[in-house]
Amino acid sequence: MWICNTCKEYINREKIPPLGLDNNMSLPVIPQQLQLHSLEERLVALRTPFMQIRELPRGRQLNMQGNIVNVAADVSSTIRILPRRLDESMTVPVKFKRKLSYKHAVQIENVRPNKVIDAANWLVAT
Repeated sequence: MWICNTCKEYINREKIPPLGLDNNMSLPVIPQQLQLHSLEERLVALRTPFMQIRELPRGRQLNMQGNIVNVAADVSSTIRILPRRLDESMTVPVKFKRKLSYKHAVQIENVRPNKVIDAANWLVAT
């Protein structure tokens, strides 16, 4: 188990860390409709960020390098493109590109259309 240095200091002093679970500092529960793969999350996101994330040499923490570009996305056009006759076990191969004219895809993954549509409907309703 890994403990950050700040929490370790509090534990060594036999105190409760301020960012501990005992101080209600837990992450919220993710709804069932939003438990998606990374590319499925991008399909229902209103904005798609493009950035370089690299691992730091020590501590296994992640660091952003360079510029961050946010591209606005139209979710309704994405939902219209997905196939209509859906089966529960059906997946669709998706290549995610920065521009349609580019040959190289940023991310390639099989997407579950039912999950994407359910997530988009849940986000609209909530």
